[in-house]
Amino acid sequence: MDHQVVNPLYPYLPTIGVDFRAKLFVIGDNIFSEKIQLWDRQSNSAKFLPTSYFVNATFIFEMFSLMNRDTFDSLIEKSNHFNNFKNKEMILLGTGSDDVQHSRCVSVREASKFAFEKLNGALYQEISLCETFDAKSILWYACLLQYCLREQ
Repeated sequence: MDHQVVNPLYPYLPTIGVDFRAKLFVIGDNIFSEKIQLWDRQSNSAKFLPTSYFVNATFIFEMFSLMNRDTFDSLIEKSNHFNNFKNKEMILLGTGSDDVQHSRCVSVREASKFAFEKLNGALYQEISLCETFDAKSILWYACLLQYCLREQ
């Protein structure tokens, strides 16, 4: 397996800091690309993104800080909004796993339970803010699952 960020050989202008690039994935002889968009919903004006933003989405990643209880509580408050995405795969990511020994505010059990019960059986994973390996692993998980679903 190999992966690369697509070179901007074609005109690509991200919108106000929310688009990430397209990414090519090579699995065997198959090449497919996924577009990744990141949306910050913490501002008061963007608590709920319109469902139209997710029409062609394959995965929705919800993130919170393991060291900031308010970020997790914010997801709990928005949990009814996630019912709009029952046909989408969701992944809950707790960020800051490299620094949780001293200041963890959300337990693995609580986050896993929330992911399963409120995010339609979503995968829960903790990732490091300092290591890119964790983020790449999650991205590969999502793309491999998508690849398998396409093959069926």
